[in-house]
Amino acid sequence: MPAVKSLAVLTVLLGSGAFAQQNLTLCPEALRESSYAPSDTWAMLAHQGQNGWLFGRGDFSEGVSSLGYSKAAMQALQDAFKREGIQLVMVDVPSRLVLSQKHLDASNLQRYFSADNIRYNYADLHDQFTELGIIAPNLMEDGLQFEASKGPYFQATDHHWTTAATKHVAELIAAEIKKLPAYSTFKKTEYTLESKVLSNNGSYARMANNICKTQFPDEMITSYTAVPKSSGDLFAEEDPDVVLVGTSFSHRREYTTDDTLPEVLKYELQTDVLNGAVEGGGSFGGMEAYLMSDSYKQHKPKVIVWENNFYMGELGNLWAMSRMVALARGGCSNEVLWQGAGAVGRNFRIELPENVQVTTDSAIKIKFSDLKITDFQMNLEFSVGSQNTQHSRTWRIPNNGEFQMQLPRPGTLEALQLNLYRGDVSGTYQVTVCKMK
Repeated sequence: MPAVKSLAVLTVLLGSGAFAQQNLTLCPEALRESSYAPSDTWAMLAHQGQNGWLFGRGDFSEGVSSLGYSKAAMQALQDAFKREGIQLVMVDVPSRLVLSQKHLDASNLQRYFSADNIRYNYADLHDQFTELGIIAPNLMEDGLQFEASKGPYFQATDHHWTTAATKHVAELIAAEIKKLPAYSTFKKTEYTLESKVLSNNGSYARMANNICKTQFPDEMITSYTAVPKSSGDLFAEEDPDVVLVGTSFSHRREYTTDDTLPEVLKYELQTDVLNGAVEGGGSFGGMEAYLMSDSYKQHKPKVIVWENNFYMGELGNLWAMSRMVALARGGCSNEVLWQGAGAVGRNFRIELPENVQVTTDSAIKIKFSDLKITDFQMNLEFSVGSQNTQHSRTWRIPNNGEFQMQLPRPGTLEALQLNLYRGDVSGTYQVTVCKMK
């Protein structure tokens, strides 16, 4: 692991004027969770830095150093993609805290963190990706070099990276994709790259201005768009060879407009890129929506770029990963082990007949008629032992009521115990235990 580089102090200019002329002091309430609506706690403030910089509670996360129990499921997902001729590329957004630590104010820093620990965690996680055959550049170390030579990697009052950093990452990822033998077979389109300066109402600035009545101004970003040279190429390919799934780091519409990551990928690869990122959808929202879509079912791309956020640590979610495996494999085959149906309730039990033998090539598919059901607990009861699973689908993606999951272990499955958490559910369920395609 290379030593942490000392980074030159950079002056951050925002679009609405100098910081010194405005009220930019956080109030104590901004550091209290009780001041935030439940839907805003993800952007809870934790520290006022220097020169107008703000840091959130999430910035202080050390991420995860291991996929843990989800490693086998990640391997199964990689194997499912590989079987379809798809190369998985991971864009793991690095730690804002590590890359922006020079903007911390040591005189009022109330949270301990270890930059070295975060860097080691990130490197260890990426070693596991590489071991599984996933292309996963170490953006943490690359980001430190970017900070030292080219400027801020992250925005001062927003948790997102700068569009300059986004463009740099897209160029790096495109260079990796171009090394693939399949790249020569991509359908090509000639693109030029255009840019536009836009204002961005930062996530941390919004929280501070709302709670403390401060006057943090919008920041200015340069958003990039790939434009076809020929008018005949104005319409996107119906079956792109490259698909990007991810978060608001790849697709933003709520407080600014920016798709720089996929657009620069288009330009660098000179091929269309389907942007399946879901703003606010977490690490799995975009991937789940894409794997559920007709686009994936009817056409398999050659590359899937999966952008997610290291600090969130969500890739260790075994049950979300198990759902991705079942979807990537195409769900149930014609080999059905058992089927049943009935009425739902807040808590209900499904008894299976004897001798329903399952393996890790088996899956459960459960479909609810009530589309309000997006979060539930399902306990898998085997003849020996049980496995409690948790499932959640973000409201930001379409919900067809159907959930599929690779089973985590072999054995005799005897019953399912479900807790739907809410009392206003109704309708029916259909459940299938099957061998996956």
